[in-house]
Amino acid sequence: VIGINLLYLPASSLNSSHLLAATADVGVRLQQPLSGFYFDVSAGAYGGFDIDPDRKDSTRATGGLTGAAGAGYRWQKLELGVETRALVPDADLDRTSVIIFGRAALRFP
Repeated sequence: VIGINLLYLPASSLNSSHLLAATADVGVRLQQPLSGFYFDVSAGAYGGFDIDPDRKDSTRATGGLTGAAGAGYRWQKLELGVETRALVPDADLDRTSVIIFGRAALRFP
């Protein structure tokens, strides 16, 4: 599996910064037959911008590694599932963000 994702993490009451990033992943999907339950595992990298209006330099480039795992169900052309993705900025392991996505995809032949 090869994937490209665009991410936007808005500010919250706990964190005033925004993150805008693009990820590229290579992964493996375990599924047999081609419809039914599936499990995904992927790893990759991301690059983007960390925007925090409270900092002196409000916009900083950021990047790092990603890892993801997901599960779901696939019918012939439609799949629904859940994925969890970890962003590890600059390989600084004390500042890791974990995001949980809902996933829906429509396949075209």
